[in-house]
Amino acid sequence: MTPDDYCRERAAPRGSTLHYCLRLLPAERRRAITALHALGREVGDAAGNATDTSIAQVKLAWWRGEIATIYEGRPAHPVALALQSTAVARTIGRAELEALVDGAQRGVERRPFADFAALEAHCARTAGALGALSAKLLGARADATLGCACELAVATRLIEIIRDVGSDARAGRMLIPLDELARAGLTPAEIVARHSSPAFTALMSLQAARAGARIERATAGAGSGDSGVLAPALAAAAIQRVLLDEIERDGFRVLERRVALTPVRKLLIATRALRAARSS
Repeated sequence: MTPDDYCRERAAPRGSTLHYCLRLLPAERRRAITALHALGREVGDAAGNATDTSIAQVKLAWWRGEIATIYEGRPAHPVALALQSTAVARTIGRAELEALVDGAQRGVERRPFADFAALEAHCARTAGALGALSAKLLGARADATLGCACELAVATRLIEIIRDVGSDARAGRMLIPLDELARAGLTPAEIVARHSSPAFTALMSLQAARAGARIERATAGAGSGDSGVLAPALAAAAIQRVLLDEIERDGFRVLERRVALTPVRKLLIATRALRAARSS
């Protein structure tokens, strides 16, 4: 398996949202963004999947060292090799990649978020940072464009949190702000136990309204001159917006089942969004 194959399997396998959002890009740009997202997946898993925090810390420290090797010409891991051989190493600085590791650090502690501001900041340092760097790889330089890419990525992450709230809680990750849980009269234990209720539905409706409004603002903020560099992000947001609609139509029964879109539906949504971005 080549480094590019490894990155594709990690970040953009056939049927995934990223796979369809990158399909119209030139091959080299597609390789670079896939490698970047594979790094995001690696450090996110290192932080969130380890059952021992000390092991997670060791893994993240190792990734900091491996990022250094990209710029020193001696990487070993397939993701680092792919990053070095693409535009990532030429366009994105070492500190910017290390910031992805720093953002993932919060996941090691698995501490619940006290309020939405804390969750929002975490999403900006992880998904948002990855989204902005992806836009930078496509040529974005204006702060407004990079900010829009960040906002789109944060919005899509918030929708993923809604979709995965039950499985995340059972894995020890409570990503719904504790103050909002308390105001709804709910506890993390009830989420883990899959106790759906009108209060839970209302809480998820609040999360959905906030994520949906964020997508609308970010999409509206993407000027016509930005559409090319933001096309993959706009396509991903379009897919996640439809997913959110499906979750809402299903009555937010996310504790009982995982709502997902078929690959064919993702392809159709992404194709429409990419064409619209190219024509604007």
